[in-house]
Amino acid sequence: MGVWTIQEAFEVGGLLHRVLEQYEPRQPQIELAVAIAEKMRAGGHLMAEGMTGVGKTLSYSIPAIRQSQLDSESSDHEEKVEDREYEGGEGEDFEEDSEEPSRVVIATANIALQEQLYFKDLPTLRRALPNNFNFALVKGRNNYLCKSQLDKFRLETASEAVPMGKDVSTVQLKDLYDVINSDEEAICKWSQETEFGDKSELEIEPRSETWRKFSVTAEECIGSECPYRKEVGCHAESARKALQFMDVIIVNYHMLFSAVKVQMETGKDIVLPPFKYLICDEGHKMPDIARAFFGWHISQAVMNQAVNMLRKVVSKAGTSDEEGEIVAARINAAHGGIKKFWDEVAEVFGDHKGQMRITRTDVVRGLALAQSLVDVADSLLDFSEFSVDGFSREEIRKKAGQLKRVMDHLRDAMELGDQNSVYFIERAGKNRWLNIVNRKLDVGDILWQNLFERTKSTVVTSATLAVDGDCSFLRKELGLAKCGEVLVGSPFNFREQACILLSDRAPDPKQDNYPVRVSVAMAEIIKQAGGRTLGLFTSYRVLHYVAEYIQEEMPDLNCLVQGTAPRRKLIEEFTADVGSVLLGTESFWTGIDVPGESLSCLVIDKIPFPSPANPVLAALSERAVEGGFWGISIPRAVLQFRQGVGRLIRRESDRGIIVVLDNRLVTKGYGSIFLNSLPRMKLAKSLRDNQITRWLEGEV
Repeated sequence: MGVWTIQEAFEVGGLLHRVLEQYEPRQPQIELAVAIAEKMRAGGHLMAEGMTGVGKTLSYSIPAIRQSQLDSESSDHEEKVEDREYEGGEGEDFEEDSEEPSRVVIATANIALQEQLYFKDLPTLRRALPNNFNFALVKGRNNYLCKSQLDKFRLETASEAVPMGKDVSTVQLKDLYDVINSDEEAICKWSQETEFGDKSELEIEPRSETWRKFSVTAEECIGSECPYRKEVGCHAESARKALQFMDVIIVNYHMLFSAVKVQMETGKDIVLPPFKYLICDEGHKMPDIARAFFGWHISQAVMNQAVNMLRKVVSKAGTSDEEGEIVAARINAAHGGIKKFWDEVAEVFGDHKGQMRITRTDVVRGLALAQSLVDVADSLLDFSEFSVDGFSREEIRKKAGQLKRVMDHLRDAMELGDQNSVYFIERAGKNRWLNIVNRKLDVGDILWQNLFERTKSTVVTSATLAVDGDCSFLRKELGLAKCGEVLVGSPFNFREQACILLSDRAPDPKQDNYPVRVSVAMAEIIKQAGGRTLGLFTSYRVLHYVAEYIQEEMPDLNCLVQGTAPRRKLIEEFTADVGSVLLGTESFWTGIDVPGESLSCLVIDKIPFPSPANPVLAALSERAVEGGFWGISIPRAVLQFRQGVGRLIRRESDRGIIVVLDNRLVTKGYGSIFLNSLPRMKLAKSLRDNQITRWLEGEV
């Protein structure tokens, strides 16, 4: 293996330059790559911040691949399987050579970034770097065609297409096309020719309720009882097993945490093969994703599904009259108990708009329901000992197990049994069902003991890790006490390209007329900017007030508002129409990349402090040594604020201005923490004298 250096990869005429015609070295990108390479070589963990424009994916991918190859010099990784988008799921544990695997796992929170890595960055690096490597994008099991589900769909649908007296088991897929919808027909035809069974191969985008008929989640998979598991080949299992031949594996955080959880429960590497190096991109999102993943939620839908399955099983099992009466009584008791329980939860929840924290053990009363659902689970387990037409034994056992976990969670909620959790009630989903939710508070110990400590090196990276130049807030959140830090600046010249407008005369969010003042200011800003404005808001209420005002005052303006069209379509139209305006809330603070003139002015209505009504943040604030405001609210707001500001300057040719309509950045002592966390840029103090127009035209 020829040894190549980080410098050789990034320099003019180097490895990247040979395959990228427009490539130009960026010093911050090289600095970040060198720091990551050194940490991986020596071992240990690193918080690595690279601001917008640095090119973080290449900064971490190149040193990770290089170190993996250096570790594996004696291994032959040249053969390999064709690169595919592979799935992780439960099954047998992975077999490994006696030597420690040098595999790299890259985890992200964003589908767009996963696809950028898989379809663009890693293929580019495979062309550029001297030594070959293989990579895979891991998806959830439900992204793959399940052959058992396909069989079930065929048999359940056959009765509508088969002449009387014909055996439904002999029905061919072509016989069903007259009685199924177009999406189902497309999936059935594709199932006969696909090699990998990946939903992304389809030329259509099937509705979720349609695709569910042909797929299973990891929890629903019947495992070793499936006839396709070994005999013919399960698409998901084939993909999972191929991961052991991969050098780089791309996952989302949910899949990464699934691997952690299964390893904690079984002591085996089942979801992902062992890996030595871990990259956590968008690392600022990692703690909250972990809090949700390692928590749980109880829904009425899951309870009803289990009871309804028992009803179907009983109807097909051919039970005796006496046995049938006993089970029917259990089913009726469970249905009645479920309705009564959730009616009581709804009464407790009242007219709350968001979430209601549970702080007393007498708020959720479900002992009677728990017992009736235990009876249902026991009945399901009894039936799982026999063959029931249309249901496998493993399928019935899994539903019983799921129901018993629901019972454990219900008792936990009644007792408030975990001091490291917060419990609350919320409405969620399209149908606005009530859920009872548990979220973990401190996830640092879980992540350190079961993830970071098991790697030789973990790199947590993002454009926003630091608060006032210090990553200690996120280090503590993630449990990375023993961790280095590297913060590299932007390759853009913010002093020349960007201006921020702040004033003590800006609106005060505590005043009753705040929405009116913001609306008037927005109209003036848009006028001076000639459209070309992205407005980021912290509440839907103010967003809608401002949108109505702007549309009334400026009827000829193309004012694009969150919720009026899909997010991607709004961004595309905003980019294409240089004179338009785009207004959005939380989801628009991140992930928007609009270079050029269309986004010349960025308006932030107020500092994005988290809502004190959020149960998780309220509980974290109560535990914060520094106090909730300084220890939790300010660091979170700073990171969100930095994400919003990062929407403005995306290319070296961009020029723009940021307007913050919140006087607290100037009048409050904590304002300096926010400003010190931003790149240095020009400062304006008033909307007067056409300051925005003059800046954008280069007059000041």
